[in-house]
Parts: sequence; C-alpha cells; structure tokens
Amino acid sequence: MLAAQDQPPRLRTVLDNGAIVLVEPMPQERVVSVQLFASARYVPETEATHGFRHLIEHLLAVGDGGLDKRLETQACFLRASTLRDAMQIELTVGPTQLQLALDTLAGFLHRPTFTQAQIDKELRVMRDELAMRDDSLLLASAAWDAAYGDRGLDPLGTFDSMYRATPEKLEETYDRQFAPEGLVIAIAGPVDMDKATAMASRILVPLSKSHFSVAQGDRVGKPGRSQADAFGECRGAIVPGFDTPQTAAALSAALAIGSELPGCFVIYTPTTQNGLVLVGRTDSTSGLGFYVDGLANGNSLYRRGQSLAREWVQRQLRTASADADIRGLLLCQGAANRPELMIDQINAMSKEEFNAGIEAFKSGKTVWCLPWHQFRPIP
Repeated sequence: MLAAQDQPPRLRTVLDNGAIVLVEPMPQERVVSVQLFASARYVPETEATHGFRHLIEHLLAVGDGGLDKRLETQACFLRASTLRDAMQIELTVGPTQLQLALDTLAGFLHRPTFTQAQIDKELRVMRDELAMRDDSLLLASAAWDAAYGDRGLDPLGTFDSMYRATPEKLEETYDRQFAPEGLVIAIAGPVDMDKATAMASRILVPLSKSHFSVAQGDRVGKPGRSQADAFGECRGAIVPGFDTPQTAAALSAALAIGSELPGCFVIYTPTTQNGLVLVGRTDSTSGLGFYVDGLANGNSLYRRGQSLAREWVQRQLRTASADADIRGLLLCQGAANRPELMIDQINAMSKEEFNAGIEAFKSGKTVWCLPWHQFRPIP
C-alpha cells in the first residue's frame, strides 16, 4: 500500500493495485454515505456494447431479488447509476452500519453469473424506465449526440441495443468496468477516518490489477444542431475538463442565463474529458435561443454567474451523499482530481473569460437542440 495523503479533514489512500479509498468525516451528518465508483475508462460506449453497462448496473442492484428488501429492513438504502465516466453504487446507512455497507459493496466486486433469462427479465423492466425519461434528459442526450457523434452515446442505452446482450458479452463488459485500477470507495459521514479507511481498504487490496488498455482517446466535440423527441430547447457549450477556465466560464454563464429565464435547467457532470455544459427549458416556446443570441455581452451577469457557479460546486460538498458523490466520481477519473480545483477556476475567472463563456452558447458556436416537431416541413 502506498502512503496515504492527508487532505484534512479527509484522507485519500491509493492502493498498490490502483484502487482508491477516500474518507471524509462529517460528524454533523446523521447517516453515512458509502459509494463505489467503477471507471468506464476501459469500457467506453460503442454501437456494439451500447447500454451494456446500464444493464449490468440493473442486474447487480437486483441481485438475487431480495437485496433491496434485506437492506431496507435494516434501514439501509441502495442507489445505483450508470454515468458516462463511471458506474456508481451508493449505500446510505446508519453510523454503526459501515461494515454492512462495505460487505454489500464487496459482493459487487465479484463477477456474478449472468443468465439469458435474467437478462431478458430485466430488459422488460428497463424498457419502461427508458420510456419515462423526462424532456431535459432527452434534450441533453440529443445534444451529446450532435456534439460527439458515436463518442457521445447516452450511457443508458436503448432497448434495441441492449437486446443484443448475452451472458458472455456482459461478463467481458463487467471485467472491464470493474478493473481495480478504476475503483474508488468514497465514504462520508460520522465515521472515524482511520478505521473507515482500513475497513474499505481490506475489500480492495486483494483485487489483482488488470492489464486493460484505454481503447479510445479523448472526445472531440463540434458545434451542431440536433433534434429530440421532447418539448423545449437546449444549448450546449463544448468544454474541456472540469478544472479549466473554459469550463468554469461556461458553467457560470449557463447558471447566469438560467437565472434570467424561468424554468431553466442546467446540466453538467464533472469530467476530466471534453464534455458539455447544457442550459435549456422544457416548454414548447422557450425563447432561450433568442435571449442568448441577443446578449451583447455578459458584464451585467458576471458577478451573479460567478457566485452561482461557486455555490453550485459548494452545494455538492455539504451533505455526506453529495460529497462522496462528486469526490468519488472525480477520483475514479484520476487520483489528483478534486472539486476544489473547479472552485479555484471559478474564483479566478475574469469578465473576459465569462463573456467567452456566454459566447460559447451562441449560434454557430454551440450545440443547439430543438424538439423534433420544429424540423417537420410545414404542410
């Protein structure tokens, strides 16, 4: 085990196999958030495997069919998500139940035996989930497709793509998804830092480092226009990693724009790769594009945008669940990543950089997504 690095009041430990443990004591919290992140660096979404990671997430969370019930009878709760850069599994437990949470996560680190019957059964459940995505997520998915093409495939997949899954294909995907060097256990809440670190490390240390290579380089985005089967409109600024001035400016600009127009949503998931900062509205006459294109400059919005962006990051550090969430997601993409780097960029942002963030949402420079009915020819 490598030497632990103190980052008071938290402790990050990088193990010999590349896995990471992050513990942040938050004595004011009433529950403990224990989160497992598995990086997607070795298993990017492709046309051949689109949605397979999402299907595995469902199969793991279902387990033998009684996992949720067993946890809930002990007042413990399980949440799982498939993100572009990782798979996330969170257990929310009481202060005395850390071992229970870690034992449960340990079970996910041993490849299960998938059967075609299990796959077919879960796909019937997932068909309904995919059909219920709200308009903001449909707009966001279409924007990613416009900006990044086959490198921007929605990690939730489609029913048609997941229908091609077989037990053998899922086993291969699982091995790549849960490669030890891409694993992070992040713990936040009323815990003892050293004891929690030792307990989590015992789960990860026995795992042997894999020899997978990263199959693809970074995403390369381009401005464009797309359509979605949804109401509303959104615009996406193409940005580099989370800790860059351009991303801080685009996020600040999006939040400032959103504060001017009722009902706006802003979506950004911190990533070390190129990504999108999205701002949109989910109604049929949003007026978002007219407003953004009409902004001569953003000087009057500069301080507000900076303050809103700073609050956006800080809000994710205030509760055990949110803190473990953002720290774990960043760490599984690189051991040096931390949300404070983004706050530093926001604090250092100049008016000129903010105005460049505004410009990134204007026609010709942005990804512009409209509902499909606006593309139909008028009879």
